[in-house]
Amino acid sequence: MSITLETLKQYVLPAESYKTRNNFSDLALNTLGVLGNLAMQVKRILPKEDSSILGFVKCLSFISAGNNFYSAGVNIEQSADIKDMAGQRANQVKQVRSGMQFLSGAFYFSSLGLSLSSSIASFKTVITASKILSKTTTILSNSAVFLMLLLISMKLHEQRGFQLELDKKLSELQHVSPQEKEEAIAAFLQEQISVSEPLQKQLKTKLRERYAKKSIEDITNSKKSYYKNIDAYVAHRFLREISKKEAVKAARMKRVTNRNCLERLEPLKKKITDPNITIDTAILAEIQAVAYKNMMFNYLAIGFASIGLLGLAISFIPGTAFVTLSTILGLASTVAFSALGVYDLVQSLQNNKEGLYDRLVLIATGCIGIITSTALYALTENILVKCAAILLAVVWLSLLYYVSSRLENQPKSA
Repeated sequence: MSITLETLKQYVLPAESYKTRNNFSDLALNTLGVLGNLAMQVKRILPKEDSSILGFVKCLSFISAGNNFYSAGVNIEQSADIKDMAGQRANQVKQVRSGMQFLSGAFYFSSLGLSLSSSIASFKTVITASKILSKTTTILSNSAVFLMLLLISMKLHEQRGFQLELDKKLSELQHVSPQEKEEAIAAFLQEQISVSEPLQKQLKTKLRERYAKKSIEDITNSKKSYYKNIDAYVAHRFLREISKKEAVKAARMKRVTNRNCLERLEPLKKKITDPNITIDTAILAEIQAVAYKNMMFNYLAIGFASIGLLGLAISFIPGTAFVTLSTILGLASTVAFSALGVYDLVQSLQNNKEGLYDRLVLIATGCIGIITSTALYALTENILVKCAAILLAVVWLSLLYYVSSRLENQPKSA
């Protein structure tokens, strides 16, 4: 028995150090999103009396929402430490939204349980409580959509600002020689991730002026002196301030492009001290393409979310035509977001680091898929619903197997 448990532990949890590893990777979280959307799309298509069991798949949102809430809190502290105000505000919105999504799921299952209880024994208080929880779920879900729009708008504002800076720089270099253009572009990209030499000199001067009239005893522990004099302390503070400013620039660059672009720009930090360092000129084209793609997908997300909210607003207007239109708009929005989810999954397959609990959550997800598909198959006499249950189980387990095999091929170390 102990051998079996040890084998399971080695499979579920990585054996190497994981101090810098996230709890869940983007690959695992995107897989949960795709599977959850798939189940909800099937639920929409099938008869309501047969497909209600698929509502339990929403429990997957607890994992994503809880993880996003936790990671946003960590990022808020890190952003505050380096004074990255844009990152701090974005993560604060993300944390509130994740909290709403988590509460929405909790209220949804509470409402589902009370609704089931009221069908067994009709109590007025239970029925009323179920309706209140259901309404609260709807309010929280829609509020989370508004916060998503706010978060995407904040990202777009930052991405458009970078795009305008880049376009302005390129327009200034239209009539210069290829060598001058390459040097100017390298200098521009260098400014995006590092502090230029003139700014470093200014910062060092300010620090010297700030501490010039102080003694080392005023700013350090007299019983345990870490620095011999003010100059040594200023040198330490200077490196620390430079590190913080570069961390802010790196965080911004990662938000407007992606991790791969940021890693390819890292050598430019050394160009200040070593002018002979060169960069691959193709990086500019990649940065332009990635930045443009990020903006386009954010615009699409705003458009799809707006369509969904319009459908919600129309649903309050009486009349069969408005109900039909609301259903069509809602379906179009959810299908579009499902497609974006599949795209995110494909992207995370290409570049991903394994999370600490990826295997564990995928095993649990497989169990959920088997249970819900089996229940859907067993609780209906409709042959089409039975076929849908089988198809859902096949797609669900096939995707989990494929993702799990990709996780096994990922580097173990974070």
